[in-house]
Amino acid sequence: MSNPFYPLLPGTSLATSTVALSQLLLPYPQFTGLTIVTNAGFNWYHSLQTQVQRRMAKGFTIMGSWTWSKDMEAIQFLNAGDLRPSRVISPNDRTNRVAINGIYELPFGPGRTFGAGHTGLVGRLIGGWQIESIYQHQTGDPLGFGNFIFNGNPNTIALPIGQRTPQAWFNTAGFDRNVADQLVDNVIYEPLRFSGIRADGISYLDLSVVKKTKLTERFSADIRAEAFNSPNHTVFLDPTTTPTSAAFGQVTTSMNYPRTIQFGLVVRF
Repeated sequence: MSNPFYPLLPGTSLATSTVALSQLLLPYPQFTGLTIVTNAGFNWYHSLQTQVQRRMAKGFTIMGSWTWSKDMEAIQFLNAGDLRPSRVISPNDRTNRVAINGIYELPFGPGRTFGAGHTGLVGRLIGGWQIESIYQHQTGDPLGFGNFIFNGNPNTIALPIGQRTPQAWFNTAGFDRNVADQLVDNVIYEPLRFSGIRADGISYLDLSVVKKTKLTERFSADIRAEAFNSPNHTVFLDPTTTPTSAAFGQVTTSMNYPRTIQFGLVVRF
């Protein structure tokens, strides 16, 4: 179509002699985009928080916590003409979070169940050992696909955990991935994100072995061997969620470090 604003808007995408008809049908066709900031949005969060603790007794202590929660928000409009922001799962939602940490002092050496009678060098070598651990598990973040076309039931997009692989994180079969078919000027009904379709969650187990030794009345030493992400478990970043991408539904990188082992020495006096 002939551009009625030509040449009044130099340096913009409307500086040409012709323009798309869809641009002229917009409420303010002389602008290529509008940004409006309002206070209409809101957020709400509900959770069940639990904690269990066994205090140190017989050389053993453990503490665990579990949070079951849902974080929702309404801060973004699905369509420009919507009266209210869309109520949708928040990108910060993590349905489950579990954290467990414990310490176990091995029952060897002076004052312990085994080797209580050993003193001197032998007692120092077999006593003072303890194992420490920290475990974390957390649900991944919810995913969305933008203004997409899906032929079928959206409930079939998510794959069971046992079927997810980096090459196929969710079911891509029902998506229209043809670039020419993608929608631009349409009313959007699907939510921005889906609570049941999520990225990989975290699962970390850190272990450490500590040897505490009394050197003299004044001096003591701790020798530590620590393994972070001890099972060398990989945590993946979000899969590609753009239907027209060649890597759609695939995970291409990870977000965590591989197993890391370090040693330390602490002298107290």
